Amino acid sequence: MKRFLIIFFVVTLLFIQSNIKAQSNEYEFQTKTFLPLKKFPEFKKTRKYLYTYLWLWAQGQFSAHLEFPKDAEKAFSFLEPDAYYFPSEWKQCLWNNKEYFKFETTNNSLYITYKEKPFAKFIVNFNCDDASNIVKYINYFQVYDTLDLLVEIDDSVYIEFWKMFHDSTILFQNDTCLKIMSPSSKDSSRFIYPSIRIFYQYDSNGLQIHPRCKECYELEKNQYTVSLEKTAKDFCMKKGYYKLVFTAFYVKRIKSTECDCKLTQ
Repeated sequence: MKRFLIIFFVVTLLFIQSNIKAQSNEYEFQTKTFLPLKKFPEFKKTRKYLYTYLWLWAQGQFSAHLEFPKDAEKAFSFLEPDAYYFPSEWKQCLWNNKEYFKFETTNNSLYITYKEKPFAKFIVNFNCDDASNIVKYINYFQVYDTLDLLVEIDDSVYIEFWKMFHDSTILFQNDTCLKIMSPSSKDSSRFIYPSIRIFYQYDSNGLQIHPRCKECYELEKNQYTVSLEKTAKDFCMKKGYYKLVFTAFYVKRIKSTECDCKLTQ
């Protein structure tokens, strides 16, 4: 049985490796300019499949956090549930050599060196607009514990959060001065929905625009964002979560002589 599982995983890896280029351009894995693993004696046992596993692992890390890990020691501790199967001996090998790894990150890339030699590079094609135009991010909702580790949840948690929010918005649902913003006509073809969704983050610093969207949007204090922050705070206290990252509409109070632009308590 054990031999069958090993063969199964090897075959699966070969299939994945041969189909990486056939996937969407949201993720890209680059190794062409990097040294082959045979140049790294410590990783002989891992063979060439380590690159594929690292690619899957990096993709899972990015999907869970909307950013790449910045610290090899934290990343290779594998404290949180791995997005993909990682053989225990490979985890141990990476952990034993973690001091020789250095991570260099940008918003959309992770560059890994080992003993100052190029080891692997991961690139994603990702920006704030993906909260509106990529299906898996439209209802993005992740929760984290005090160690900033992803907590596994089911759909009921997502539904509970938005029910709490809906119940808190009754007082201003008919406020005609609050508008769900829409993309400009020149950009509308880039969106699936006619409304703008962005990434928000809630933690001990309160509600914020997620770093992914801060260059494009500012957090306006209005009844919508106040209610969103209160819901996130109450939800985290109830569930024992430390941080939330989620997508929601971008709502602004429009400027009009008919509107009272002061925040209604």
